[in-house]
Formats: sequence, structure tokens, C-alpha cells
Amino acid sequence: MVFFEGYVSSIPRYDELFDKAGGAINEASFLYAQFVTEVLGRIQGNISLPGIELPLYDGDGFSVSRADEIRFDEEGRFPMVRMSDDSVVPFADFNVVAQDLLAQHIFIEIKTVDMYRALFSEEKQD
Repeated sequence: MVFFEGYVSSIPRYDELFDKAGGAINEASFLYAQFVTEVLGRIQGNISLPGIELPLYDGDGFSVSRADEIRFDEEGRFPMVRMSDDSVVPFADFNVVAQDLLAQHIFIEIKTVDMYRALFSEEKQD
């Protein structure tokens, strides 16, 4: 922001905390992207989503759109999110809160499948 350009904090501790928080957000975003990329690569397919509402910033303001699917781009390298209006948004373009929401959905689906397998494999042993 132009307003804060050249601003020197009178309380260095605040600068330190803000810098650490920014670093943590950047690291979380990187880890969420890595998680989604590895899962997509492992299942070799798309991941359906239940119309998760996500905020999108288009340069003028925010809108809310529903995410229907996560898939790789054409080169099979980067995760992309297909929205209900058929637009496709790179996973990395979402803020870390939206990335967290998408990653949580995938994680819960994986754990549900793991639990299902564990339950039914125990029944077969009995």
C-alpha cells in the first residue's frame, strides 16, 4: 500500500510477528498445493467436490463461486479447480483459507475411504 511505503515501525516486535505470520501463510499455501498435487498424481484422476463455495478475487472485488472439481492442467503439472460456471482457476490463485478448505475436503475423503477399508477388512477376518 502506498500509505505505508517507507513506514518504519516504532515497535520491532510487531514487524517480527507480522513477518512470521506472512511466512507461515506462504508455507501453508505451498504445503496445501504440494498435498493436492501429490494426491492428484497418486489417484491419476480428478477429485469431485460438493460445490464448495469459495471467494474469488477478479481485480475489482470478491465474488463467491462453487468449486466442483480439482484436476491437473493440460500438462499434468499444476492443480486446477473447475468452478460451477465451467471456469477453471489455478489452485495457487486461491487464498490460503480457500486452499485449506479444499485440502480439508480431500483429506476427509481419504480418511473416509481408509476407515471404510479398515472396517470391512476387519469384518472379513471375523
